[in-house]
Amino acid sequence: METYRKLTALAAVLHEHPADSVILIPETAAAVLRPQSANDFAALFAPAARFIVQTTDAPLRLGYRQWLTVGALQRIKQDLPAAPSQADWLNVLAAHLIALPAESVSGADIPPLAWTDFADDQARIQWWMQCVRAYLDGGDFTPASRAALDDCEQRIGCPLPPMLRAYHQHIGVEYLAEIINPPERIEPLLDAFPGLEDILEDLSAEQAAATRALVEQLIAFGDYLGNGNLWCFHRQTGQVWYCDHDTGECLSPIFDDVRDYLDAVMILSLAEAHDPEDGHEAAESILRQQLGDAVVEKWMY
Repeated sequence: METYRKLTALAAVLHEHPADSVILIPETAAAVLRPQSANDFAALFAPAARFIVQTTDAPLRLGYRQWLTVGALQRIKQDLPAAPSQADWLNVLAAHLIALPAESVSGADIPPLAWTDFADDQARIQWWMQCVRAYLDGGDFTPASRAALDDCEQRIGCPLPPMLRAYHQHIGVEYLAEIINPPERIEPLLDAFPGLEDILEDLSAEQAAATRALVEQLIAFGDYLGNGNLWCFHRQTGQVWYCDHDTGECLSPIFDDVRDYLDAVMILSLAEAHDPEDGHEAAESILRQQLGDAVVEKWMY
């Protein structure tokens, strides 16, 4: 454990600490943990500021809260000029750590329940936002900060698929018709579902080796209704796989891209907004037409 009295002193020696080390700050700097403006970071430069760097498994020190990892602060530092002023620090911290404000959604009415083609991904994101607004019925978006998304990518060892990152950057809502894991809960499939090891033990040696090679490429990012069946993306191809621990083949490729899966979730969520009682049947009919019966049967049954 190392203690620093100034943020600038800590920034100068970041290279001496492992990237996954955590930085603690006093609880009195609470505004820094949920910042709303650049001014909230001024507490980091006050005379009472302290910074403790420790390993991830060390217990928190009384009176302190976890702030960032060393790796996150290293990435923030890269955007600073050579001799940064306090104002430079405040602005760059805000750019990394404050999530985008909730955006206005054009066309506040509930969109029609139909599979939609889009001119570009910006139009798709606008439609997602309309669908989520309708599903939440007045609830708030919970977008992730740039630092949270960067930390996620560092932890899993690969970039997030662009449209999954865009979803969390602009919307970030976890509970829709299905669960979209927040960045801190996106993790390798074997970490998300350790019981997969038991399934591998029941396979032949050749099957187990091939399945393990695939599993090690899969990152769990979503959960089908909390029943333990997981949605994963392939860290190399971005293809979306379904991990079904209940029946038949454990791992099945379903979508070419996370974008397509999120489109399908929006249909399910929009259907509930249109008709909370029977909307699922209407959504299923649309998805069968778009994806085919085999995909829907594997996914929902």
